[in-house]
Amino acid sequence: NVPITREMADEIKAQQREIDARPIKKVLEAKARQRRVMQRKMEKLKQKCANITDNETLTEREKSKQIELLYKKLKRKDKKETTYVVAQKRDAGARPVRPAGVKGFYKVVDARAKKDRRAQKFAEKRKKKGGRR
Repeated sequence: NVPITREMADEIKAQQREIDARPIKKVLEAKARQRRVMQRKMEKLKQKCANITDNETLTEREKSKQIELLYKKLKRKDKKETTYVVAQKRDAGARPVRPAGVKGFYKVVDARAKKDRRAQKFAEKRKKKGGRR
């Protein structure tokens, strides 16, 4: 145990703050990956746009419409809509069967989880609105 001065302690704290301020390596790598993927998509899109503009059989209006569609398609995020189905006691132990009237991706949850999810959505909506009046 070596005694340290206040200046030394402040210096150590400053160094620690500097280290803490840096972003996490994995997060940086993930963001870089996303950027690279997006750049590749943009390059492909530019090529397609160039092909469309060089096409002389289309009118200017049709060209702009097709290019607009390409950009819209790139912008769109494919997010699966999850339908939450409450598990029934009678179905315990058995493999869940797709309930009638449920299309697409679904998840079997207990009633508590579904209520918690609804409450979370409501809280977010309230937070966006600005809380209480």
